[in-house]
Amino acid sequence: MVSNSVEIGNICDLQEGYVNPSQKVPGYFGGGIRWLRAVDLNDAEVFETSRTLSQAGYESAGKSALMFPANSIGISKSGTIGRLGILRKPMCGNRAVINIVPKQSNDLRYIFYSLRMARQSIIAMAVGSVQKNLYVPVLESLTIPWPEQHVRDTIVDIAGSIDDKIAVNTRVNDYLATLVDLEFSKRFSGSVSTTSLKNVLEISTKSLKPQQHAGETWEHYSIPAFDEMHWPIFELADGIKSNKYIVDRSSILISKLNPSIKRMWIPACLTDKAVCSTEFIVYKPLEPRHKSFYCAAINAASFTAFLLEHVTGSTGSRQRAQPKATLDYPMPSPCRTAIEAFCDFADPIYRQIELNGIESQRLGSLRDALLPKLMSGEIDVSKVGLMQPNNHLYVQ
Repeated sequence: MVSNSVEIGNICDLQEGYVNPSQKVPGYFGGGIRWLRAVDLNDAEVFETSRTLSQAGYESAGKSALMFPANSIGISKSGTIGRLGILRKPMCGNRAVINIVPKQSNDLRYIFYSLRMARQSIIAMAVGSVQKNLYVPVLESLTIPWPEQHVRDTIVDIAGSIDDKIAVNTRVNDYLATLVDLEFSKRFSGSVSTTSLKNVLEISTKSLKPQQHAGETWEHYSIPAFDEMHWPIFELADGIKSNKYIVDRSSILISKLNPSIKRMWIPACLTDKAVCSTEFIVYKPLEPRHKSFYCAAINAASFTAFLLEHVTGSTGSRQRAQPKATLDYPMPSPCRTAIEAFCDFADPIYRQIELNGIESQRLGSLRDALLPKLMSGEIDVSKVGLMQPNNHLYVQ
C-alpha cells in the first residue's frame, strides 16, 4: 500500500491573482488570444478554447485577466467546482479558474490524475454562504498520494494510454463531423429549393414527470452533460427535480438556451428511458430514414444564424431561442433521391461517431476504476511493464 503523501502546495505553485492588463501578451490564432473559461475544462487536455480575445479585448478585461502558462493545470473555483484541464498551450483566463503549475514538469499528469480522484474532497473545501468558492490557501492543503517516482511514472503510463485513445477518438469524431458538414454544404449550399421546417420536422414536447417514476434510472441529456463530456448522465428519476422531454433514436436535439453556443446533440438512446432537458428543442423528422440529412441541415451555420435572429432575453447568459419560430426556417429541400444519396454517405459516419463516443465512455470508466487502485497500491505497478516502441501494456 502507498504510505507516502504530500500537500499540493509543496509540489505546485498555485495562483488566482491577476496580471497587469496593460501587459503585452503573445498573440495566438493570428492575433487572437486564447481565453480560458471554466466551461473549457473537461477533464482532458486543452489545446483550443471556445473564445479568443484581441489584444484590446484582453486589456479591457482589466483585473479579471490571468495568464496561464503552457503545461499547467486549470481547475474551476466556482460554479461547477473541480472541473479540470491540462493546459497544453499558453492562454489567458478569468477569475473562475485557479492555475496549478507543478514544480517538476514530469509530474504534471500524475498531479492531474490525483486532483481528479480527489474531486469530492476539493468540492468540500469550497466555502461561502451564497456562492461557494475554492481558494488557493485551502487547495494548497489538499493531500494526495505520493509514491516513488517510478511508481508515479507507471501510473501515468497506464492511465495516459487510455486517455490518449480517448483523445484520438475525440479528434476523429471532430474530423468526421466536419466532413459531414462540408459535404452537406458542397451538395446543398447552391440554389436548392427550400421548404418550411414544419413540413419536414416536428417539435416534440412529450414529457415525463420524475416524481411518477421513482426507482427508475433515466438516461438524462442535459446542458451541463453536453458541455462537460458530451455524454448523458445515468441517474435515478428520484433525484431529478423537473419534467423532462422524452427522446428516442429519431430525435435531434438543439439547445434553445444561449444559441450562440452551438449545441446539436444526436442522442444515442442506449436505454428505453432516455430524456432530455426542456432547454433543448426536440426535433423529429417526419421521414425518419432521412434523419442524417436533417441533422446536417440544422447543424449548418445558416440555421444557427436563424436561431440568433429569434431569441428572447437580454444579451448575456440567459438568451433563449423561440422553438415555434424555427418552424418557419427555410429548410433545404432537394429531391428525394438527393436526400437519400446524402444519407447513404452520412449514416455510417454518424454511426461511427456514436460508436467512438461509446468506446471513449467505456475507456473512461475503466481508467476511473483503475486509478484509485493504482494510487493506493492495491494494484502493484511493479508487475506492469511497458513494451517499446508501441507502448503496449503487458503483465510480467
